[in-house]
Amino acid sequence: MFFPELTVDDWMLLNRFRLDRLRSLFAQSLLQCLVYVDRHHRLAIHCSEPWIVDSLLTDLEELCDYAWLILGVKTIVFLFAQEEICCVRYSSFDASVHMLL
Repeated sequence: MFFPELTVDDWMLLNRFRLDRLRSLFAQSLLQCLVYVDRHHRLAIHCSEPWIVDSLLTDLEELCDYAWLILGVKTIVFLFAQEEICCVRYSSFDASVHMLL
């Protein structure tokens, strides 16, 4: 079977679909945020309101799991008012959760 090579446009479209999928799982909060994977392969979430940060931090374990599964990122950065307020690395978060169990 012949598979055509993926173009830059194809990769951009696939990346957008992956981000859209993650947004759909956290629709109440992520739909109101600027969300992208930065050049360091971190998921950057720019929150426009403080309650969004609180909501995402409440669902942090689930967000980390889905971000890793869907996007392959191991770090999530929360930003508010253009300042980094929280940076979570998936592997260290995962290890700390397992230590609690």
